[in-house]
Parts: sequence; C-alpha cells; structure tokens
Amino acid sequence: MGKKQSRKRKFMKGAIARNAARQARGSQYGHLNLPKGISVFKEEPGSRVLLDIMPYEVKIPNHPDRDDEYGIAVPGSLWYRRPYLIHRNIGPERLSIVCPSSIGQKCPICEYRAQLMKDGADWNDETVKALKPQQRNLYVVIPKGNKKYEEKPHIWDISQFLFQDKLNEEIQENEELESFPDLEDGCTLRIRFSEESFGSNKYAETSRIDPVKRDKPYKESILD
Repeated sequence: MGKKQSRKRKFMKGAIARNAARQARGSQYGHLNLPKGISVFKEEPGSRVLLDIMPYEVKIPNHPDRDDEYGIAVPGSLWYRRPYLIHRNIGPERLSIVCPSSIGQKCPICEYRAQLMKDGADWNDETVKALKPQQRNLYVVIPKGNKKYEEKPHIWDISQFLFQDKLNEEIQENEELESFPDLEDGCTLRIRFSEESFGSNKYAETSRIDPVKRDKPYKESILD
C-alpha cells in the first residue's frame, strides 16, 4: 500500500472574498435534527465572544456556494459555512420547515408561492411574503475563553442578516479577515453583538467583527 495521501489543503486566495461579493450581489433549533451529543452555540444580545470558525470537507455535489471556476464548495474541498433556506409559520401548527431547495430538491411551498405570483398576486402581498424562505447558515465554531461553552466544536445556526452579511462587509474592507477559517493561517473572530428588539422579543445582531491572532494553528485531525 502506498503512503496515505495527506488531506492538507488550504483555502484558495480570493475564494472567500469572491463568495462574499457574490452573496452581496445576490443579495430555536426545532427545525434541525442534530446527532446526539452535538453541542450548540447560541449568540446572546449585548455579548462579546471569541469564535474560531472551523472548515469542513464538502461532500455533496449541489452545495449552494459551489463555484467550479474557483473551486469553491466543490466535493472534496474545504468550506466554512452551510447555507440553507427555511420557511416559517407553516400550517396550523406554525412550523419552521427547512426548504427542500436547500438540498437541491423541489419545494412545494416555493412552487405554490410562484404560482400565486403567476396568477397575479403582488410580490408585496402579505401571503406571498409569508411564504418566502429566509436565508440561514450553519457553522462549526469553537468558542474561546467562554465560561458558558467548552472549547470544542459547536454547531452555530444564525440568519444571514444577523451575521453573514456583516462578515461579508468586513471581509471586503479587511484583507486580514479573508483567511479566518484556514487551519494554519486562520484567525479567531472577536464578535460584538448588539441588543435589538422586535415587539417583545430581544435578539442579537452582529455589530462588529475583528480578527484576533490565534495562539497556534489547528491540526488536520480536527476535520474528523
């Protein structure tokens, strides 16, 4: 048997900035079934956190971020987020349902919404707006120096608007941030969350992101 091929891979320079720009142009955990033993991170209004966002190996051919020209999110490559869409308040039980288009399948809710608009409904109609899916992202994060969370991988689920949009802006302004998920050359993200409110509900929105040098690089074994 020959020597096992190393899995050591680095992010292509410019890939994350390109993807951030592409996103800009395009624009409860009850709905997620996580394996037993998986820890979850949840942002809190008015908090300050240090997070290492870890890469993972893409295994699916229809990743939403896939960009064959730049080798972004193609099978076998490393990437740092898993975008998906969610429909909220569906049916009499007002359920949150992951949109099947997130895994490349047809969505009856999206098809119904499209038919309403085809039949003459305005995109700004309340019924049409209610059926529109919302963008969210999953990340694997390691909280640093946090009394509430162990320093181990956690799943973080947050809307595109509350975190990724701000990250995209910061990446385009600060080149140092672009390699943040790289195992060797990445950095810790110092994230500041403001306290916002919608009705009686309070929520956290990212107000600032700064790069912090890591004490040491991560080993490839963490990918497993």
